[in-house]
Amino acid sequence: MAAGRTARTVPAQIRPTGKCPFQASPVGPNPAAPLCRSLNVVVMKMRRSIGICLVLATVAATAGDTYPPTYPSEVVAALRPSIPAGWTVRSDARAIVISRDEQVTLLNPISLPPMELKDILRDFGQKTDYLIVLVFKERMTDKQYADLKAKRDEAIKEITNNPKIDGKTKYGMLNDEDDRYPLPTYFNSRFSIYLHRTDPPPLEVYPESAANQRTQVLLALSKMMTEYDHNNGLVRTGGPRTGRQSAQP
Repeated sequence: MAAGRTARTVPAQIRPTGKCPFQASPVGPNPAAPLCRSLNVVVMKMRRSIGICLVLATVAATAGDTYPPTYPSEVVAALRPSIPAGWTVRSDARAIVISRDEQVTLLNPISLPPMELKDILRDFGQKTDYLIVLVFKERMTDKQYADLKAKRDEAIKEITNNPKIDGKTKYGMLNDEDDRYPLPTYFNSRFSIYLHRTDPPPLEVYPESAANQRTQVLLALSKMMTEYDHNNGLVRTGGPRTGRQSAQP
């Protein structure tokens, strides 16, 4: 310290202590201490109020969020409002079965004779129960899907390009390849979902009311899940593939 200068001593009662300046000092109690305690209470209440406001703001921001159904029970719950009268839906942990209470008539429109539709249905139609079945399996990876689709496409190509196989035989063989290399129809965040229905294309279902109700159910399903597009390996979210429909009675 420079000569001739005297060190200054800071009184203890005004030295920084990191505590509230209104608390009791070394020289005795301070009459402003109650004010300090009141300020601390106010600050704590403000912090608590801010926290509650942040929570409420988060809840309000996410209140309108909706999440697509994932498990069969969730899909059924969301699907019930779209199930037509005269249809039944049931499920377990890995499958959903949607059935029509009354039977339908199935018709293969290939190579039919020129007859009235009512006569065609009488002579060539098949009475049967109508089912839509969804089977939930562990979600395929992109590679698993691509590999399976490549095998299926190669098998179908060999059958389609074989000139020695007639049309009806090809149709049966192509169906066999679909069974050999089954591709899922839909997927969600957890599952790849296989769709089985009584009337896969080109089969047609009668009466018209049954066909319309079937389309209503498939459309509702397509809005809940993402649909694979087996033609080019991409996915789409459009309406369902319902098959070719001819004139209905």
